[in-house]
Amino acid sequence: NSAGHSLKEVAHYLGFSALEITPMDARMPGILAGVAKLLAERGISIRQAIVDDPELHPEPKLTLIVEKKIPGEVVSEALKVKGVAKVSIS
Repeated sequence: NSAGHSLKEVAHYLGFSALEITPMDARMPGILAGVAKLLAERGISIRQAIVDDPELHPEPKLTLIVEKKIPGEVVSEALKVKGVAKVSIS
């Protein structure tokens, strides 16, 4: 169970976007920091970060809820972050 409420299901209604990151190895340090830096450089504020625990989820993901629409080039840039295998926006 979640430790709190997720904004993922209501992000669209709030004008937010969700960026979902699938890691190569969820135990690799720096994935969240690398993607957060990329967003910050574009003036995109993170409202919520949801990180699946690799001990509890067979395919853990990092989901970032952000305050505005995510530009398409963020996907290609996020794929360059060390440890990132896949990126999707919703």
